[in-house]
Amino acid sequence: MEKKDRAFSMVDMELKKAGILIVEDDKSVSQFLQRALKRFGYNNLQAVDNAEDALQIIGSGKIALALVDLRMPGKGGLWLLKRLSQMPVDTSVVVVSASHEFEDAIAALNRGAERYIEKPVRTDELKHTVENVLEKRKLVIENRIIKKKLETAVKWPEDDETA
Repeated sequence: MEKKDRAFSMVDMELKKAGILIVEDDKSVSQFLQRALKRFGYNNLQAVDNAEDALQIIGSGKIALALVDLRMPGKGGLWLLKRLSQMPVDTSVVVVSASHEFEDAIAALNRGAERYIEKPVRTDELKHTVENVLEKRKLVIENRIIKKKLETAVKWPEDDETA
C-alpha cells in the first residue's frame, strides 16, 4: 500500500484541530453548542454574540467552520454571509436558527451557507452536520492540492488556434 501523501496527512491534522466559531446571541444556546462540540472532540472553539465580531475573527483565516444564528440584535447571519462572500476567506458556514420559515433557509443557502439547522438543535444532527461539512472541506482542500500537483507535473499544450 502506498504511503499517504504528506500534504494529505497535514490536511487531516489541520481539520482535527479546526477552529470552530459559534456566532449566537443566546448565551444558553451558545453554551449548549460549545459543550456538544467538545463532547464530539472539537476543542478549538470560540464564541461571539454578534456578526461584526464574527467577521473580524473569520477574517483572521483560522476558522474552518462557523455556526451562525440567523437573527441577532444588530447585524444578523444573512449580513455576515454576504460579507463573507466578498472576502477571500475559506470558512464553511452552518446557519443555526429558530426560524422555521422556508424562505429563511433558502436565503441562507443562496448566500453561501453549507447547511441550515433549526433550533432546538438536536445533538445527533449537529454532530452529523459538523462532520459532513468538515469532510467536504477536507475533500475540497485535497482537490486543490491534487490540481496544483498536476499543474506542476504536467505541461499542458498552449491553446492552439488552428485546432
